[in-house]
Amino acid sequence: MINGCIPVLVTPFKANKEIDYEGLNNLVAYFIDQQVEALWVLGTGSEDMAIPYKKRLDLAVYLSQNFSKKIKLLVGSSFFSFEESVSFIKDLSDLDLHAIHYMPYQPLIGLEQLKRNYLALAELTDFPIWLYTSDNWARKIPPEFLANFATHDGFGGCKYSTANIVSMEKALRYNSANFQVIPAVIKQLVPSLALGAKAATTVEANIHLDRINEIYKAFYSGEIEKSARLQTELNQLMERLSCEAAQQNFLKTAEIKGILEKLGICERWVATGLQDISDYDLEAIFKIYSDENATAQ
Repeated sequence: MINGCIPVLVTPFKANKEIDYEGLNNLVAYFIDQQVEALWVLGTGSEDMAIPYKKRLDLAVYLSQNFSKKIKLLVGSSFFSFEESVSFIKDLSDLDLHAIHYMPYQPLIGLEQLKRNYLALAELTDFPIWLYTSDNWARKIPPEFLANFATHDGFGGCKYSTANIVSMEKALRYNSANFQVIPAVIKQLVPSLALGAKAATTVEANIHLDRINEIYKAFYSGEIEKSARLQTELNQLMERLSCEAAQQNFLKTAEIKGILEKLGICERWVATGLQDISDYDLEAIFKIYSDENATAQ
């Protein structure tokens, strides 16, 4: 099983909306240096829906060629067109990946058809397929749906993204060494760990990895009250690091990449069709981020 924080890798862009590969190198190198076990690539926090096919494939190829020996890569293949997902998985077949994940962006697809689609994807590749569900982005999958795949050799697990801790508990009943269920709402990391989760994904790890790791450390050391306090502090900080771009994009990647730019890691720009963070808002949130981290140290 993968343990600890699995960052959802943001996709750095230049001002002309081409991929910022220098920034990508810096970011992945940082995660490797911090001994992160795996990266969730081309998920919603990576702005995958806003990135065209070729750029997604170029990104996956680049990461595989340069980093697959150092960190596990779980790469997304989610397109609204199922045909494109099929083609994308075929195009990934020669890469060195840990797994492929797929989210059904069709929000009203029936569960029987979704089951058939997942099984069809598993027939296309030797990589384990991970289910990926979200209350916000796509077809909401009930926890019991995981029973169809939990003992199937073609599937490696499920990223179950929900703010409903009762649903999360039910999903974690299918967690095992062969089928890992991971939460994706970092604001409820401590409750998820208490329910048996061994890992969690979040785009917030791009700027809050140290804080997230401290929560893990406190929890597994038996310092439950400390882990709860650290969780609350992180939640409150994340709530403060929001501005107009987050409201327009729903995603907070503009804010996250803006902070990363201030830290000298990558450029701030988001994919075409999303709102970039303004200079004014970036200065305001970076001051909050810097002040809070200085206090924490």
